Amino acid sequence: MFSILKLQKNIILIYHSKRHILTITVFTRYGSVIYKSIGYVNAWDGTCNGSALPVGTYYYILDIKNGKKPLSGFVTILR
Repeated sequence: MFSILKLQKNIILIYHSKRHILTITVFTRYGSVIYKSIGYVNAWDGTCNGSALPVGTYYYILDIKNGKKPLSGFVTILR
């Protein structure tokens, strides 16, 4: 089971069962990987290597590994 619940305008809760391995990868607009998690153990907090990322738009690919097409979208950081 997997669902994405939009709680507020800028908060998304991701829930998945342990039957599938969830992978999330976050990229800069230039395609550099700034975050990757297999199993999505830790939430991404808008940092890269412990440093806050600058204001901007970042892109993600959410792959549930269940045979369906990965989900993708963007996140905008505002400070």
